[in-house]
Amino acid sequence: MKITIEKFFIIVLTILSFLGSTHFIINFLNVATPFYFFQIFISLSVLIFLIRKKEVKVVYERIMLLKYFFLFFFLNLFVQLFYHNLSIENEIRVLGYFLSFFSNVLALSFLFDRKDTFNFFIKLCKGILYTLIFFGIINSLNILNSNIFFVTSKAIDSYNFLFFKNTASLLEHQISYGSTIAILFSTLFFNKKIALKFIKISLIIIGIFISFSRTAWLSMIFASTISFVRLKNFALLGLSIGLIYFIIPLDFFYNILRLENLGSGREVVWFYAIEMLKDNFLFGFGYSSYFDIKNMFLTNFELGLFEFDSTDHLHNSYLTLIFESGIIVFIVYIFAIIEQFLNLPQKNRNIFIYILYTFLIASFFVEFRLGGLRFFNFFFVAIIGYIISIRSVRLQKVELKKTT
Repeated sequence: MKITIEKFFIIVLTILSFLGSTHFIINFLNVATPFYFFQIFISLSVLIFLIRKKEVKVVYERIMLLKYFFLFFFLNLFVQLFYHNLSIENEIRVLGYFLSFFSNVLALSFLFDRKDTFNFFIKLCKGILYTLIFFGIINSLNILNSNIFFVTSKAIDSYNFLFFKNTASLLEHQISYGSTIAILFSTLFFNKKIALKFIKISLIIIGIFISFSRTAWLSMIFASTISFVRLKNFALLGLSIGLIYFIIPLDFFYNILRLENLGSGREVVWFYAIEMLKDNFLFGFGYSSYFDIKNMFLTNFELGLFEFDSTDHLHNSYLTLIFESGIIVFIVYIFAIIEQFLNLPQKNRNIFIYILYTFLIASFFVEFRLGGLRFFNFFFVAIIGYIISIRSVRLQKVELKKTT
């Protein structure tokens, strides 16, 4: 297979994002921040290389297709830099999200213009999916257990079942691993001639099972149900439900969802966060402010509760955005995402809808930031880049018709 310059750039951007999400980079070497800004430098360099000979009009059209994302990031930057008193370090991080998102989404949109590059990207992500599941299984079975490459298993009774222990595979956290498997599940269905579909779906189910992540299960199951029922793909939905029923014991779901406790404790954290926001819904408290506000708002007794003692995060992307930047920025963020997916191509539409729902549902339980470090974010940004590429081609065809 011939590797073109476009495919080479896709490999570089994808592998860098994957490496930046690993336990080795984030936890073991503890170089997540410098590696993240190195990624931004590379993606900006790729973008500059791709647009250096493009007409200004062509680049401007792409930017206009992302206008609501520009509005979101501009408002967020404005609120953070001029309304809140941030440290220089946090100002740089907020700017980093802006640069990371737009350098990646624009670069990938131009790369996907070339025939077969998107299919190449999907195959590459499918390879990452299988790699994560393989290393996840051997780590879950304790066949390979190195603190260099694998995060320590969670010491929670319900996060182990029979001879399987919870694992993050090569990634930095079990939830990141499970959510990444859930969203990369979509890569199996871009090829209409999927062989051994039964075995592949079973492999995905096992891959999510060993993450012991409620977020991954909820996002995959609800996204599959909503997207496949909506598009009348009942055969695939029935196959998935049947395999889950026969592969995963019902006791596992009772334990992992902690049904006896009616929740995980996140709901308590969210309730208090909303209470803290009562007079600050419009602009929030500023980037990375939850830890400080929590310590000022809560009593010593409340701070000693498990729900607050064990986390410094809200475990909810939407509530975090409101807490840091306010309700207006949040509304623009949601609209910017939905607006892109209202312009989906008809081909593979059900798969893109699954990806959207997986991202939105997982984001309700975990903090995923567009332009952030995790591969989960990068994959979603790449899908937006592909949609932008398709929309741009449509505009060019409309303009061509007008001139003929």
